[in-house]
Amino acid sequence: MDRMPRLVVHEQSTPWLRRYRYLPQSVPLTPVQWLIIHLVACGLSDKEIAYMLAMRSSTVKAQNCKTAGDLIKSISSKVKSP
Repeated sequence: MDRMPRLVVHEQSTPWLRRYRYLPQSVPLTPVQWLIIHLVACGLSDKEIAYMLAMRSSTVKAQNCKTAGDLIKSISSKVKSP
């Protein structure tokens, strides 16, 4: 579980995004957060994820909230105020 897949965005694959001043940035997430994100994206509920990972559903919900907070902080720090 220590090797989670990383999303790699290559400069050549997204040149059209540069016209909109979009610059993809990586967000530092723990391997558990990556795993939970992938399982949520697959459509699993918090209870199902908790059962698979042998943890409480409240822990899964807390990880979801922390991940969402990290993503929001990352986005808001890159958006400039007018």
